[in-house]
Amino acid sequence: MRAKLFILFCLFYSWAAAQRQADNLINGNCDQVQGGGNCLPPYANMVLKFNDDGLEEIIEPLDLGLSTYYSRAAYSDSEGNLAFASNGWRLVDNQGNVLSNRLYFDWIPWPADNPDTTNIANSLGPLFLNDPSNPNRAYLFYGQFKAGNFGPEVLKADVVFTCAYLDVSNRALISQNNVVMNDTSASGDMQACRHANGRDWWLIKPGIYEDEYYIGLLSPTGISEMEKITIPGIIHRGQFETYSYFSFDGLKFLHFTGKRYKYLHEYDFDRCTGTLSNPIIHDLTDSISWGDGNACNISSDGSKFYIRRSSNPDLGLIGALLQYDLNNSNWTLLSNTITNSPQLAPNGKEIFLEGRIISNDTTLIRTLCRIKKPNLPGLSCEFILHTDTIENSTTFVSPSNFANFRLGPIDGSGCDTLGINSIEVYDKPKPDISVYPNPASSLINIRLINTSPQKPSLEMFNTQGARVYQSQFNGIIHTVDIEKIGLSSGLYWVSVLNGKDGFVKRFVIE
Repeated sequence: MRAKLFILFCLFYSWAAAQRQADNLINGNCDQVQGGGNCLPPYANMVLKFNDDGLEEIIEPLDLGLSTYYSRAAYSDSEGNLAFASNGWRLVDNQGNVLSNRLYFDWIPWPADNPDTTNIANSLGPLFLNDPSNPNRAYLFYGQFKAGNFGPEVLKADVVFTCAYLDVSNRALISQNNVVMNDTSASGDMQACRHANGRDWWLIKPGIYEDEYYIGLLSPTGISEMEKITIPGIIHRGQFETYSYFSFDGLKFLHFTGKRYKYLHEYDFDRCTGTLSNPIIHDLTDSISWGDGNACNISSDGSKFYIRRSSNPDLGLIGALLQYDLNNSNWTLLSNTITNSPQLAPNGKEIFLEGRIISNDTTLIRTLCRIKKPNLPGLSCEFILHTDTIENSTTFVSPSNFANFRLGPIDGSGCDTLGINSIEVYDKPKPDISVYPNPASSLINIRLINTSPQKPSLEMFNTQGARVYQSQFNGIIHTVDIEKIGLSSGLYWVSVLNGKDGFVKRFVIE
């Protein structure tokens, strides 16, 4: 019994110690915009340090010797103190000591053929993850990208996916250029989500085509082979400068096609098996111009998409910060004064952006702006200008890749193979429903997620609010024959009442 309790404590401690490991966001451009790049004084680095409640501290000025104008990543120790920072090309410790000037292989050319180790012009940065087998070790995952023609409309890509191995307690680099995958994939984009056991990590790396993903598992035995999957029904079309995100409960995965085409892919994610399912495609081309290099982020529940749009007078589009609601496809203009990328805080409670004020004497004052309630629709998300004054530019040209270290095992799930699901502090996944395929043509399925059937009932409504179908569930999945009930093409809503829980989802009939 004593041995069992000791194992239980060790497993719990490993999870608890990991909670603050994403709590710092690094920023700063080392005067890159003015053509510098050598990080000469005044240094442009700073750290936004968070805790469970919000923004704890702004640390600046800070000399990390690292340009984060495009890509950035940071890793904190168990107490929330900065341990490492990287832009994917250079790796430094929390004091700015250079652990590696060049993380890439020697055969990869310098960015833009310029041997400036502080700077890398990649649209998304690397990703830090803790080692599931050792709380004093961490991984830094990074793609090694090259510019060129890698397929139809693909102008740059990661030609190899690699990782470095780090000693956290000694702030040291153990090894680098450990090959995870040799296949060509989307440049910079990578995401991770906790396995349902609360210890391991699922890794997702989008391919250079919209319908392709590589999925692997980081566990105490190391990194599994990245399995290439193809999503049926998705166009096999080239992509680059993509953006991918997990909702904070790990049950939803969003992928934005980025530089060229403007499609937002929405998936259900299974934390037990690491599978993507029930794809929904949101066509955003009417509101965002083709080729616009948009920076974007999501709300923590995955229901709202925030994006910076560039102006396009030919199409009548003004530069703006926009919210897109995935539940009803509504757009809301939040501001036309913000010029950089929205960044979700590590605690998931707020989104931060940079603001600028020109004073009467033409002095530039840099500020932070906040979206206080990013899960709420429209203007109720509470976008507030100029909440904090800062010395340096935040340079949120693109958001950071970071995983949700606060996410624990699925309590009571058969996938919690570690036997620690009795600890009540872990986050429990929220009940929900899944509607698939979406769009549908002949049959549509409605599935209960993370909840047991309690005499569930179902109703469907058209855009005029008229009820077009109702029925009782039989089990956890209910299938509707669209042709049999005579529904025509268009947009509909499905409403499910299961005990005290109510759910509403949107779907389309082709």
